[in-house]
Amino acid sequence: MDAPFALLTADRYRYRILERTLIGDHLIYRIGFEPRNRFQPGLRGQVWIDYGEFAIRRMEGSITGVSPAPLFVKEVPRFHLRQREVAGRWLPADFSAEVVMRKLPLLPDRFRFQVTHRDYVLPGGTGETAGAAAGGEVRP
Repeated sequence: MDAPFALLTADRYRYRILERTLIGDHLIYRIGFEPRNRFQPGLRGQVWIDYGEFAIRRMEGSITGVSPAPLFVKEVPRFHLRQREVAGRWLPADFSAEVVMRKLPLLPDRFRFQVTHRDYVLPGGTGETAGAAAGGEVRP
């Protein structure tokens, strides 16, 4: 599936500035996006971009079009990604999604999951970690 803000696939999406907000001394753009081709799987939603840092702070939306895993997944009606700055880099902090499954034996109808990142080991560092806990936490 094409990512809406990747250099090689950005032209496969439509974008619209929804809002500009000043938070502290940071200018944040809220941008809506959707795939140009409704017959291919893609992401639809909105993203909050820090103009000064040129970093995605948050993204939420759904997967539209044909399912990326058509045998099992019927749709992904909701996902949410939040990033935070760690040692001068923007890294994922939380990711959650709801997945609706096709009716197949032994599979649930839907499930929700959340992944929280708390500890980061950055390459080129002194071996120190940034964060409070050892490893990330996965909740069903």
